Amino acid sequence: MKKLLYFLAIPALALSAFACKPEEVVEDPIQYSLTADEAFVNGVATITVTGSKAAAEDVTISIGVSEASMVAPECVIYEPALVIPAGATTASMTLTIPEKNLKPGLTGTVTVVASYNDLLVDQVLIAASRESLNGAWAVIGPKGYGDGNDIPMVEDEDGWYIAEDVMVEGDGSFKFRKDGAFDVALGIASAETPEFDELFDLVDWDGCYGIAVPSGTYSIAINPDLMQGYIHCEYQGAFEARIEREWGKYPDTWPAFTNNLDRNAAMDDEYIYVVQAGAGKKGIWAIPLTDEEPDLASAKQVNVTGIYDEGTFYTSCVKTIPNPATGKRILLVCNLAMAANAHLYLYAYDKGIDQAPTVLLKDYVLPDWAERRFGDFFTVVGDWSNGYVWFRTNTTGARTTARWKITNGALASQTPDGFNYGYGASEGKGAFYQLDMSSKMGLLITPTIGLFYDLNSGEGQVWSGVDQSVFKNHFGFTPFEYKGRKFLAFVKMFNAARAWLTVIETTDNIKTDLETYAKNGANIYYQAAIQIAKDGPSEDVMSGATYTDQSTGSCDVVVKGDDVYLMGHLHNVGLSLFKFTMRPDDGK
Repeated sequence: MKKLLYFLAIPALALSAFACKPEEVVEDPIQYSLTADEAFVNGVATITVTGSKAAAEDVTISIGVSEASMVAPECVIYEPALVIPAGATTASMTLTIPEKNLKPGLTGTVTVVASYNDLLVDQVLIAASRESLNGAWAVIGPKGYGDGNDIPMVEDEDGWYIAEDVMVEGDGSFKFRKDGAFDVALGIASAETPEFDELFDLVDWDGCYGIAVPSGTYSIAINPDLMQGYIHCEYQGAFEARIEREWGKYPDTWPAFTNNLDRNAAMDDEYIYVVQAGAGKKGIWAIPLTDEEPDLASAKQVNVTGIYDEGTFYTSCVKTIPNPATGKRILLVCNLAMAANAHLYLYAYDKGIDQAPTVLLKDYVLPDWAERRFGDFFTVVGDWSNGYVWFRTNTTGARTTARWKITNGALASQTPDGFNYGYGASEGKGAFYQLDMSSKMGLLITPTIGLFYDLNSGEGQVWSGVDQSVFKNHFGFTPFEYKGRKFLAFVKMFNAARAWLTVIETTDNIKTDLETYAKNGANIYYQAAIQIAKDGPSEDVMSGATYTDQSTGSCDVVVKGDDVYLMGHLHNVGLSLFKFTMRPDDGK
């Protein structure tokens, strides 16, 4: 196999600076010549090799490139190879000097050297330049390299890129990279931490050190053109995990919570969705998920085109389900079907909330031989590729629990696969929660009791030494993890005007954890009233709310960056957003 070897060099340096520099030219029946673009703009140019005649076999061209071009040339092999096919006389490729090896704003020339059998055959001088490094710069390191948790930096008018409130938990270090690429990254030249509030020099990625700092919060600025940085320490010390209320909406401040319209709520990483459930009505509010309290004008209406005018309520309950293909959640909504031969509908906003939803369930009709009321509330478990949707009738009739399987974004059948007398058929109305797809744990919560279920058998289990009535009127059981710790969030309704968001810390035995909660509340991590802006269960009575046996509550949890957002809601009582985040351990 015939091979050519190219090298890049700086003309000011003799070719002998290259370890692989050829010593002489060996004649060959095929003579090769080299041409190239006029300049390496930002280190990129197209080179072409042309032979005096075609070869009988492929000619593989290895590229030799200085890994420190325009800085300190060293001969290394560049991949991928260029190949002149058998029978052809020419081939081209894009040759790149890695951006990390070009100082910003530097201009000069490089020498492209062609060699054959390690002997020089042709060379050409090419101008090289690198424009500003300006781009999407980010801080990497405090949250782990390459884990998708880069901290974006914002450019100011002077070309400095700034990141504020960068939190380092425990001793850590950080570097900087552009456009998510490790080959365009910056650090410092030694392991010694620069002085705070003073300028320091940056160097390219190869061989550079991260900036090591103690646990704390920092503001960081870099200027890639000047190759300088600056660090200011805002807080130095330990952190603790805290849940804090961000904002709340109540009947007297938000029209959604009047006339019993707000039966359910759900959340994704962009919006909190509040359904409009009224006779002859269909609608879903989308409230921005922000730390600052949103105003009325910021709420938008979800597209309800294609939702049938059928059911007692055309839109009755909303949930979201994770879509592993996109990393986002998909909004689901159902109607309320409560009469013999009524259709139960389930819709999915798999194309976004501004588009008409997909009808997932449309062919299921409530039979006329059993009293049922489906749609006041439903629950989901798993994800869009492999999950379940659970309905529970809000009557005391037989066959009260129904389950539909979701596979790859569609229902496996229009008929429920878990429709039977099990799962508390005699225990009346309520909601069924499957807590985990793999372990088959379930909870049945009714207005009067709560039962723990093993879904493999369909049999309910009484908690040891626990008054079952403790669990009545609990809603939205949602397990989640934060900083390696396990939690379960839910809403507890006390009466027409009182409810608390409750978070308990859990172990691998959720049944025992719930027993502990019911007996003495020893594992309660956080509790706050939903209906007022107070982080405690006292002074939390609000008049004007209306309670019925069909009143529902909602709880949802979304991980967004390094924070966890928790939403607590009770029908016609209020909606509050909380955030679980790391805060300085300042004793407050």
